[in-house]
Amino acid sequence: MGFEKELKLLQSTEDSLKEKGTNELYEKLYQPFMGFYRKSGISEEDAKDLITTSFLNIYLKVYQVKDPKKFRAWCWTIARNNMMDHFRKNEKYKNNVSEEVLNDDEIIAKISEEKEKHGDKEECIQLGIQEFAKDMPERALVMQLKMEELSNKDISLRIGRTLAATKEYVSRCYEKLQPYVEHCKEGNN
Repeated sequence: MGFEKELKLLQSTEDSLKEKGTNELYEKLYQPFMGFYRKSGISEEDAKDLITTSFLNIYLKVYQVKDPKKFRAWCWTIARNNMMDHFRKNEKYKNNVSEEVLNDDEIIAKISEEKEKHGDKEECIQLGIQEFAKDMPERALVMQLKMEELSNKDISLRIGRTLAATKEYVSRCYEKLQPYVEHCKEGNN
């Protein structure tokens, strides 16, 4: 499913062709972008806003694309970057907690105690994954895509990396996730 035709239309100097290219690209990417955003925990309203922003960015920056074969991955990179910006902005609103509180040893100890008390292995792992997602949202997103059984090739298109770089990145994501869920395995065997 190539996007070369849409790229050619979008890069045209004729407004009617640009509009046609935008509409065709929108038809192809609206649902995949919506699913991507919704599966990442974004509300439908925010997902619609992100899609609008993504298409605006694609439209405004389409002349940066030199290789038509990379256009699809480039579109997904814009979508992903907009999502990461959304997470960063929302993180600022959610976490209006001072740095002292975040580094308070007593609070950290209580969280660790709660984790150790957790008897349900699946729930413990889920909590670990949620904590991982807060600390490393980009890596958590890749892990989510792997859990949804997407191939490395599909993931590479979504995150805008080569297949080899994606394989390495997925491997590193697994490594980074391990400390968040190791205690779940140890306490429940």
